[in-house]
Amino acid sequence: MNVAGNALGLDASEQDWDLALDVDPRARVRAARLLVPGWVERGAGYVVRTAS
Repeated sequence: MNVAGNALGLDASEQDWDLALDVDPRARVRAARLLVPGWVERGAGYVVRTAS
């Protein structure tokens, strides 16, 4: 869905899909890159994920 909320599903543009994919799945990769080094250093770490 675009920022204006106009496009849904198959009607969404490539830019809308790129944004959605950049924000959602890639956020986990970005978080891991930031968090995992500290976990390794400390020997432990946790992630709490929520879904709706």
